[in-house]
Amino acid sequence: MSDKTINFAARCEYLSAIEVHWPDVMKSLRLGAFPVYRACLETTSATLQALAGLSDALKRGASVEINQVELALRAWARGHGFRDTWLRDVAVQSMHSWARGGTKSKWTYLPEDLDAPKFEPDLGYWIPFFTKWPTGGGADRRPCDAINSVKGGQRRVRGGFGADKAVIVGNGGQY
Repeated sequence: MSDKTINFAARCEYLSAIEVHWPDVMKSLRLGAFPVYRACLETTSATLQALAGLSDALKRGASVEINQVELALRAWARGHGFRDTWLRDVAVQSMHSWARGGTKSKWTYLPEDLDAPKFEPDLGYWIPFFTKWPTGGGADRRPCDAINSVKGGQRRVRGGFGADKAVIVGNGGQY
C-alpha cells in the first residue's frame, strides 16, 4: 500500500526555491505562456483559474485560443523538465493572478485537494440599541467614547482592545 499523502508545505518550499534560485522558470512563463493566456482571456469567456478549468474547457471542445494556452503551458513545462501536473496547475493559477494585477514575481498556488479548515469565528451577538459595548474599561463606555483625556499636547486615545495610545495633537487640537 502506497502513501498518497501530499506534502503541500514541501511544494510551497519548492516553489520558493524556484523563485530565488531559478528565476528564469517564472520569467519564461511570463514571457512565453502568459501572453497567450492573457489573449485567451480577452477573447473567450472561459474560466481558466486553475488547470482543472483548462482541462474542462479542452474536454468540451475548446476554442483555438484555449488550445493555444494548453500548448504554451505544455511547452513551458517540457522546457523545464516539469512532469508533475501540479506544477502546470501552479502555472495556470499564477497566470490567472497576474492577469488580475497580482505580483508577477510570485507564484500563486491554492491546491484543490488541500483540506484547509474554513475560518468561522463565533463572535456572539451585539444589538447596539439594547446591548452595551464590552470594552473592559467601564460599564458605560461606548466605541464613540474614544478620547480619555488631554495632557500636555497629547490626547490619550483608547485604541482597540482597551490599549491606550498617545496621539500628538496639533492645529488647535484637531488630528
